[in-house]
Amino acid sequence: MGLLVFLIIIVIAVILINANADTKNQIQPRQNYRSLDQRNERENNSRFISSYDHQNVDLSDKPDKFWRPKSEQVEVNGYSFPKGFVYVGNNLSSVSKNYYGSNIEPALIDTTKRIDKINPDLEGDSLSYWPSYQSITPQARAAYLHWLEQGLDTADVPIGYVFLYFYGIERRILNDSQISELAKSEIPELVAEVKRLLSIYGGNNSFSRYANSLVEFVELSQNAKQSFLESLSKEDLDYENYVHQYEYSLNFKMGLAYFALKDIPLPAEWALKWGIINNHSIRTPARRCKDKFQILFKKKYKDLYEEGIKLKPNKTYIKTSYRTASRSFGNNNFNAKTNIPDITALSSPLNKIRALIDECTELLDPYSRHLGRNPDDKNSIDALSKLPDVLINEVNDSKVETIINKLDSALEENEYTLIESSFFTDLWEIDGVNKFRKKEAISIAQIMQGFGFGIEPDIRFGYHKIDKEGKIAVFNIDKENTPKKPTKEYKLVLPIIHMTALVGLADGIFKPEEEKHFEEYIESLLYLSDQEKKRINGYLYWLKSAEVNVAHLKSKIERLADSDKTKIIEYLISLAWADHHIHPDEVSMLQKVADMFGIDESKVLKKLYDLQHGEEDELVEVTTKSNSNGHKIPKEKQSSGLLNEELLQARIDQTNEVQSILSDVFEEEDDESTKNIESSNEEDDFTSYLGLDKQHSQLVGKLISKEVWTQDEFDRLCSEIGLMPNGAIEIINEKSFDKHEDDLLLLYEELEINEYISDKL
Repeated sequence: MGLLVFLIIIVIAVILINANADTKNQIQPRQNYRSLDQRNERENNSRFISSYDHQNVDLSDKPDKFWRPKSEQVEVNGYSFPKGFVYVGNNLSSVSKNYYGSNIEPALIDTTKRIDKINPDLEGDSLSYWPSYQSITPQARAAYLHWLEQGLDTADVPIGYVFLYFYGIERRILNDSQISELAKSEIPELVAEVKRLLSIYGGNNSFSRYANSLVEFVELSQNAKQSFLESLSKEDLDYENYVHQYEYSLNFKMGLAYFALKDIPLPAEWALKWGIINNHSIRTPARRCKDKFQILFKKKYKDLYEEGIKLKPNKTYIKTSYRTASRSFGNNNFNAKTNIPDITALSSPLNKIRALIDECTELLDPYSRHLGRNPDDKNSIDALSKLPDVLINEVNDSKVETIINKLDSALEENEYTLIESSFFTDLWEIDGVNKFRKKEAISIAQIMQGFGFGIEPDIRFGYHKIDKEGKIAVFNIDKENTPKKPTKEYKLVLPIIHMTALVGLADGIFKPEEEKHFEEYIESLLYLSDQEKKRINGYLYWLKSAEVNVAHLKSKIERLADSDKTKIIEYLISLAWADHHIHPDEVSMLQKVADMFGIDESKVLKKLYDLQHGEEDELVEVTTKSNSNGHKIPKEKQSSGLLNEELLQARIDQTNEVQSILSDVFEEEDDESTKNIESSNEEDDFTSYLGLDKQHSQLVGKLISKEVWTQDEFDRLCSEIGLMPNGAIEIINEKSFDKHEDDLLLLYEELEINEYISDKL
């Protein structure tokens, strides 16, 4: 009976002890969180609430007797540590009853364990993934104690030794502080020590993740006194430091909450970090071109959202969970929560940011791919032309700045000005032929457009290339609204623009009346934008100073087939009559074209008559400047003066046909050094790629059969076809750029095929 009573008393005592332990295991809610800003401190003091949730933790040990505080110098087996922060002794139990393996604390330095000072494992070769001082080899113990003796700051120490030391700090903060006032008072020093370790060993992803998570957890649950404004000042917004980060820090979440609660627009730097951390598959341009990507994002973000996106507080609250690094805790997680909104849970603002990131990477892709092929070529004309317009202005070059200032000054008083083409040759060291190749000419035009200038000649809009010894007309443009290629409306009038210019220059100069009519005609083209009209006038301005070889053009016109000449003159007549109005100057111009083409001018007048035959038989007399006696032409019919969409569309096919004919007249031949090698005596059929000759087309056909070729394979292929490897690459890429504005063949250590181009082929 007495034994039974004794057992009952023992059971009751055990229950009471466990109940007391469970009570100690709960951290009481804290309400000392400092508020959004110092003016509203009292109002927001209740924003912070925290709690620990963990089970199966044994708090019955008295760990203070094993712990050596920071101020204590430690002597262990002949090693002397300048500071403590370690457990020393025998038989300190692990925290969790569920700890599998040994039940001894892994961080405990057991003075009874053997040490091999002669052969320390300085490389950490014998360490397991979860090291324990009890189980590591004597050689590893010697190396660990040596590291502690050296001051725990040797940068190249195996990370396993750092973790072993970190286990002790982790236990002291999470476990001992709940049963020891001394341990609780040490928490600020322990957190500072973890941050010191991060400054040395933070390059290891595993250690960085555990150590940062512990600091975050402690700051939220144990030491939650920092204000929102402190979160802003502490946040690391250095792109290099977070581009490979995949989790939000507590500090970052607190910063987002501040912007939401105070209704402050989200700054671009914070928006970018939010989008990058959330995006686990950042594309290459955002990594390869980090500086330009950040500049582009911030500019685009400002354009879209001005001061920034407005965030609204949500009902999902910030919480954090810490999974311990040490196996002393078993599988326990520690959790803390607040009633502060977790803005990272919002999808709407994040989707906007991610869409902008995608847009910026897409815009930077051509420049990024260029750097991939030419890592050191960041500022050549070819490289800069691949930048988005908004970034070209960021080019930091004293020569460029000088010419821009010069042009700005000249265009303050004049709508157009001239510069020497040699400026571009000097600036980008473009060698070779007398005229810029098409690729170079396009690059120059794109760069100048990025600076807010249009140029003529511009090969994208006409036929003329830039003569290296000549001049270029420059004018201001609205770079946001100026097209980078001709619209269908612009293409429609391009032939008459060139023919009118040619007629005007037939006698060597533009007469004032011809120039005036040309300008009036351009202004009347209501279906052209103001920017397109300005470009046409810029072309006219350039023509007056470019000394166009009219005799050369005339000789090419003479070689045209009579049927082609007729198509051109009929097209010009139809355009002149498109609004059912005829001007004496238009009649004069048509007569000159007819004369240049060797066509009887009476046929021009008959064509005008035929256009109205059956509707208005009455003829009126119009006096032209070239013939005071006058000509009979159809009576004018009133019209709105607008070229309607139906008529515009109907003329597209006719325009394309005339354009094709005139391109042979106006387009300038390349210098011999840029001509493709052609096989003129081979008439048999073959599949032509990119407009290349038979040999180069054969080479392209073979190359696009796979993605990568070694240099030896490529050389052998060229030899079989009878081509020089380097010359073949240049010729193929020149044609590829002409058609698709990118190179087909990408030469790295091996020859790679541009999939974007090969898919089109």
